[in-house]
Amino acid sequence: MASNVTYPVQSTKPSAYFYIWISVNVPIAMIGAILNALIIMAILSDPAKTLQFRMDKIIFALSVTSLLFGLFYGAINLVTLCYNSAWLSSIQGAGESLLVVLLFALNMMLSVERFTFMRFPEKRRDGYMLAIVGFIAVLAVLVIFVFATSPSIDGLQPANQPQHTIWLVGLITALTISIFTIITVYTLAYLHVVKLIKECTSTNPMAVKQAKNSIKILENVRLWHDRTEMDLTR
Repeated sequence: MASNVTYPVQSTKPSAYFYIWISVNVPIAMIGAILNALIIMAILSDPAKTLQFRMDKIIFALSVTSLLFGLFYGAINLVTLCYNSAWLSSIQGAGESLLVVLLFALNMMLSVERFTFMRFPEKRRDGYMLAIVGFIAVLAVLVIFVFATSPSIDGLQPANQPQHTIWLVGLITALTISIFTIITVYTLAYLHVVKLIKECTSTNPMAVKQAKNSIKILENVRLWHDRTEMDLTR
């Protein structure tokens, strides 16, 4: 169906606003890409230790996705300086939509993995993983479909209907589910830690150790989410 898409002719000269936009956001994207590249290099320097658990692998996937987002965002905007077209805008819209959804989904996966690892360390946690992977796959198909069957003028959203509505509803739904899940899971984790702390006594060293481990996991949450938000800032 992509061959039937008619791409409108665009001016090859970007607006002054566009130059201001990329002069701020492209450097931010590049800095984020460099920082994530350093993190990836550090992880890969000793994968036997840094990729032992599923949580480690999710964090690694987050870093790789953040790196790809920074590189893609910077490169596509720099190319647009020299060549501005609707089909390039469609590629930009599809790529950025996919990467943003993937970042939020991986953060959701990380939050659930942290909670289940802390709350049910003795159980396998494969069900939620398959559900989130399916969630990502459905959204990926949706994004590819709407941008393959509709041009994009602004590099953000499809121009035609009903593709624009499908894209908007799908993206809002996906981000709402992700944010709600993250907030809910971390709230449950916090309440669980509070409960453990209350149960801790000097005669129960195992409970103390479990509480300390849970607190350490929660302390890492803000760091990773702050870094992800910086990568998404444009």
